[in-house]
Formats: sequence, C-alpha cells, structure tokens
Amino acid sequence: MISRLFTLINPSYRRAKRRARRVFEGVMAQTRRPDFYTHFAIPDDFDGRFEVLSLHSALFLKALQVQALQVRAQSPQTGASARDYSKMSQAYFDVMFENLDYALREMGVGDLGVPRRIKKYMMAFHGRAKAYEAGLGGATSPSNSPPHDSPRHDLAAAIARNIYFGHEAAGAANSMALASYAQQCFELMSAEMEQILSTAEFRFPALPRQNKAA
Repeated sequence: MISRLFTLINPSYRRAKRRARRVFEGVMAQTRRPDFYTHFAIPDDFDGRFEVLSLHSALFLKALQVQALQVRAQSPQTGASARDYSKMSQAYFDVMFENLDYALREMGVGDLGVPRRIKKYMMAFHGRAKAYEAGLGGATSPSNSPPHDSPRHDLAAAIARNIYFGHEAAGAANSMALASYAQQCFELMSAEMEQILSTAEFRFPALPRQNKAA
C-alpha cells in the first residue's frame, strides 16, 4: 500500500499518467467505431464496449512490453528507458479503470456497487490480456507475430470465447476476421510505439469487411 502511494505521487509516474491519458483517448476513439457493433455484431452495450476496449488495450500493453524488452536488450546497463515503459504500462492501466469507474457512476451504479464491478472488470481484463497474448504466440517483436493473412486460430478462439460469449453464431462468422485485424494492430503498435507515445496518434489497420451473422 505504501509503495503504491509513493508510485502515485512520484513525478515521473504523474508525467507517465498525463501521457497515458492522451494515449487512452486514442484507443477509445478507435473502439467507438460503429463497425465493431454493426458489421462485427459485437453487442453495443457496456460489456460489449468493454470487450472491444480490452482487446485494444491488451494489444497496446503487449506492444509496450515488447518495446521495453527490446530497449532492455539494447542497453542492459541502465534499464532506465525500460522502467519508463513499465511506468507507462501501469499509468495506462490506471487511466483505463478510472475511466470505467467514472462510466459506471454515470450509469447510476452506486458507491457500494462500483468497487465490486471494477474488481470484476479488472479480473476479466487480466484474463483476456493473457489469452490474447497467448493468441499472439508470445511474440517478443513484430517479426515474431504471425503474418496477418494467416491469423492464429488460438487468437480467434480467444476472441470468440470472450467477445462473443453467448453469441456463438456471430463469433463463428467474425472471430477470424477480428483476429487478423488484432494481429495487424499489434504489428503497427510495436513498430510505431515511439511515435504513439510521443504524439498519442495511432495508425490502426483497416477493419476487414465482414457480414453480420444472421
């Protein structure tokens, strides 16, 4: 608890959090695209939007981890830049769940209910992040991820299991296309991480056209 308090008041963490807010806004703008909820038949409700946010956030945090590993390998003596990436990762996570906390309160969830819901969503996000990382094959660089024209079946399975839970027909029709999109996102984020952190601007791949399941 005390170490967490020192983290929150640390000037370098506060700088990372200001940057994380801008990056998070870029991610959120992409997750609000109507195509996710029309062409890809993702439920357009709080949980559906949480799933789309979780997918993009997991990809961003994995790409950030990849960048940190590469920096550490290039300059193992200092590790200063790698620690900066670690602070950014924590700051992004904090901003994401502060945003969800605010959204739940805006929806009318009471003070006693919000912490329980946030805990539930945190646990859900950690599980999804692990599943999507496994679906990327434990890639440690963009070149280690599979080519985007041959999406991994385990990534598609994780997407179907999480995003389309209870909507199996839509999952069968759309999960492979979303897996291809997710791999391209990871590759672009990994390749352009320095620019993303500097400008908070993302270059997302085009969403594949996919017919909504009947």
